[in-house]
Amino acid sequence: MTDTDKNADTYDRIRDRVLTTITNILAEERTDGLLALPPILVGMLFRTQRMQLDFLRHVGASQSTIEQATTAFVELLQSDIAELKQFAETGHAGTNTTH
Repeated sequence: MTDTDKNADTYDRIRDRVLTTITNILAEERTDGLLALPPILVGMLFRTQRMQLDFLRHVGASQSTIEQATTAFVELLQSDIAELKQFAETGHAGTNTTH
């Protein structure tokens, strides 16, 4: 197996793990009944993450950089979901001012 093949295999494993994590987060939120994300939004989340991973792979980012970026994406997703829950429950947006 060449280095290129190994890098592609590593990338595929990271991508699969991250997309599975996102799927699990969204499924958990749906079963709570607090948040029902429209299918188009879920699709956009997946496409955004795939584009990020493809870009990092294209520019030759290291495995640790890719893992850090995907961890940050998942953390941001969890934060946004928490903020949406708060808004749904209270009618007030959270304190996150980065949006």
